[in-house]
Amino acid sequence: KYEEEKNKSLTIISNYILKRLSIKIFEAEEKEDNNNDKEFNKICQKLCWISHKDLDIPDEVFNKNLFNKVIEHVKRMDYLRTPHGMLYEFGLGVQLINSMFIFMLNQKQAEAGDLLPLIIYSIIAAKPKKIVFNLKFIKFFMDQNELLGNIGYNLIQCESSISYIKSLNEKQLKMDKQEFEDRCQLSLEQQNNVLKKSNIKIKQF
Repeated sequence: KYEEEKNKSLTIISNYILKRLSIKIFEAEEKEDNNNDKEFNKICQKLCWISHKDLDIPDEVFNKNLFNKVIEHVKRMDYLRTPHGMLYEFGLGVQLINSMFIFMLNQKQAEAGDLLPLIIYSIIAAKPKKIVFNLKFIKFFMDQNELLGNIGYNLIQCESSISYIKSLNEKQLKMDKQEFEDRCQLSLEQQNNVLKKSNIKIKQF
């Protein structure tokens, strides 16, 4: 009983310290000119015109309602301040993606290669504001033994998805370079217009 209470107390203290550190470190990084998260968020804004078909995700697997829930889990990672919380939320998203294969294709379990396109698509659609920072924070503060099994697997999937999104170009999407660039530019302009309208409404309120 004593050990149990002691461990609970240590967890509470540890989480409090991590939350404070997360806020301070992210605020410092956010001020940098070469902020990785700002750049990655911009890439996602440029690519949010992409459909599931562009990433070769079969129609029979894609369930929009489930996918919207996956997006919400990815977005929630922006508001969490502990490594366990961030990875837990991402893991819930991966479970939902796995559910698409189980329910839609009547499979017992999906292969890692099957899940990755949907993870990539969910991150693009979520347009996260601090996922790059979150990954660094997780890797720095989580014990290596904790990163074994499903937790480590989810971390690798997230890293692979971010790497793919950063390098995504017209060749992977089998389209003309000019068309790809035009779509990206139009998408970015649309996202900026939405943001401006949102800011105007907030000021009026």
